[in-house]
Amino acid sequence: MEGGEPVQVTKGGGRSPQESPDGRYVYYQRIPSSEYWRMDLAGRREEQVLPSVRFVGAEVTDAGIYFSPEAGPDGHVGLWFYSFATRTTRELLPTRGRLGLGLTVSPDGRALLFTQAEQAGSDLMLLEGVSIR
Repeated sequence: MEGGEPVQVTKGGGRSPQESPDGRYVYYQRIPSSEYWRMDLAGRREEQVLPSVRFVGAEVTDAGIYFSPEAGPDGHVGLWFYSFATRTTRELLPTRGRLGLGLTVSPDGRALLFTQAEQAGSDLMLLEGVSIR
C-alpha cells in the first residue's frame, strides 16, 4: 500500500474519528473533554458541534448525528439526535441504566443498535497450586 506523508488533522487533540457520508468533514471527540467537533477537510476549519458525547457514542449520517451524551447530574443519559437541517437536538429514547460502548444506525435510518449495561462488575477467581517456571 502506498500513500503520502501523514497530515495532522486536529489541533486540539481528538479520538473516535468518523468521516461524514459526503466526505467533507471528519467528526471526532475532543480530548480530554467530551465535546464533539468537526473539521472541514477543504478549509481545515474546526468547529464544535455538540457539547457532550460519550466515548464511542456517536454515529454520523446524512441527516444528522445520533448520539449519547455524558450522563447529567441526575445520571440520565438517553439517546439523542442532532439534525443538520435545523441545528437542533431532540431526545429519541430515555434509557434506563448505563449505556455500553458504541452505537450504530442502519443505512436506511430506520433502526438504531446500542448496548446497555444492566450491571457493572466482575468476579475475581483464585487458582491455587499453580507452578510457574
